[in-house]
Amino acid sequence: RQRWAPWVGPRAVRRKLLAGAACRSGQLLLDTFLPQMADAWGLAMRGQLAELTAALDVDDALVHARREGGLFDGRTLLHCAASKGHALLVRALLDRGARAAATDKHGQSAAAIARKQGHA
Repeated sequence: RQRWAPWVGPRAVRRKLLAGAACRSGQLLLDTFLPQMADAWGLAMRGQLAELTAALDVDDALVHARREGGLFDGRTLLHCAASKGHALLVRALLDRGARAAATDKHGQSAAAIARKQGHA
């Protein structure tokens, strides 16, 4: 397995993803190329726009995907980015068609979560 190298820029990551990423049931297997950042929801939480954009270029279904289980259960990437106040990432996700009205398992929209966390 390849290790994530912080000096590898977004273009190199994107080339690797486009060259050999595999999809199974609409879920991108990012861990093939980004073992330490395999979780798209984690990328959204950290506000890593370039890396998440590269992942969405390969599998645009991720923009509507909901996390199952764990800390982000029922949340979309938009929920995660909004909860941490990553305005540029929120805008990018909305531009790619993320649903602003989507709610998580608690019935909260991304905007409601952002307000609760003091980001709106």
